[in-house]
Amino acid sequence: MIVVTGGGDGIGRECALAYARQQATVVIMDYNLSAADRRAADLSTPGMASRVDVSDGAAVSSAMAAVMNRYGRIDAVHNNAGISSPAKPLHETSEEEWDRLQRNSVKSVYWIGLPYENILTIFICWDTALMGT
Repeated sequence: MIVVTGGGDGIGRECALAYARQQATVVIMDYNLSAADRRAADLSTPGMASRVDVSDGAAVSSAMAAVMNRYGRIDAVHNNAGISSPAKPLHETSEEEWDRLQRNSVKSVYWIGLPYENILTIFICWDTALMGT
């Protein structure tokens, strides 16, 4: 049983499909529910789609609880969801933009794994670098 955040498209999609090819049950969490639904339909194993805004700790907690209620366990979480903006120099980045980046790409990993002691956590490192002067 593996949860893939940001699994509706791109790298997350390909990872979700790869896990299913290895016979894993996959839960695809994505901000875009239609993309997550399409991906869940493509899986070769049982799975489900869930619309989750990973920048919202309460939404993450609720979604993870729903997975536990349905499957009774979570073996691994593949933290793929994140954003790569703002893609501009640091001195041009507002505090609001910086906070949004941190909530989506960093703090979401904390919220996903916080209540669980014995799950494998897989991180995708976003190439998000802010240029300084």
